[in-house]
Amino acid sequence: MDKPVIAGNMLSFTKLRQHLYGEIGWTFKEPGRRPEILSNLEKWRMIKSYVGGYDFNGTLTGIGFDGQPFQIHDLSVPDIPGEIQSNSYFRGVIVSLRQANLFSGRTIIAEDKGVYNPTTVDLMQRIKFESDDFEHIFEVYSDCYDEASQVITSGMVKRLTNFSQLNYCRKVQCVLDGPDVHFILRLGNNFSFSQQLPSGNFDAAKKGVIAEAGNICILFEQLFRIQACIGQIDSSEASKSRLAFYKKCLVKMLDAAKNMESGTGRSATAPDDNNLSYSEHALSSPDDTVRRKAS
Repeated sequence: MDKPVIAGNMLSFTKLRQHLYGEIGWTFKEPGRRPEILSNLEKWRMIKSYVGGYDFNGTLTGIGFDGQPFQIHDLSVPDIPGEIQSNSYFRGVIVSLRQANLFSGRTIIAEDKGVYNPTTVDLMQRIKFESDDFEHIFEVYSDCYDEASQVITSGMVKRLTNFSQLNYCRKVQCVLDGPDVHFILRLGNNFSFSQQLPSGNFDAAKKGVIAEAGNICILFEQLFRIQACIGQIDSSEASKSRLAFYKKCLVKMLDAAKNMESGTGRSATAPDDNNLSYSEHALSSPDDTVRRKAS
């Protein structure tokens, strides 16, 4: 893989981001592409552009833990001029994960709209759950009642509820459809993996990319913990294996950045231990870490 050109102490942040993700087999595209699930999300009233379009800021694709393909799309809808914090604004991500077990039907976990909740959504029937906390936040619709009751376990209900209460997450919705599970996360400006950061100092750019990758790994761990409860109970051994996988990815990116720095003729510094230590701690307790960071 060709390395981005470093002129003295300067380089393109975007090229460094693409190169370091490439070192772990992930591909970053800027601008991003339209998610395939988006048309259905609009039809199911899970996301909508009141201004008639979207900004596709970036797309990251790759192979995650245990060989699982993923796509994560960073997109936004510009707000309507003159309206403050209106529902027309959306800034967040759509994460699509391949599911080991195929779903025979469609199940959507949408945000509760109160008195505006429909009885059916695209022929999918509304399903009630016993958890009052869950019902206060979400509404579930499915065209296969038995499957929905089996795959949405008590563990998944609990983790979805907890995730929705994180300070940095405004809304979370979920779709189980065929071979895929999709998470729709309305995050505002609290999370982004495709920010237009200026090109600049190599050390600053390196730290920015590694911090961004660490936050993506934290987000993935939170979502994989939810996905791991679909139709089953997540095991502690699986969680440990996921953490080891993320750490390996981050270390590989840090080593690649160190090698690039060595190639400039400057004295190479060691990988940023503070960034790696933060990510290791965050992956061990992602919910608590995100709460502290956002507070």
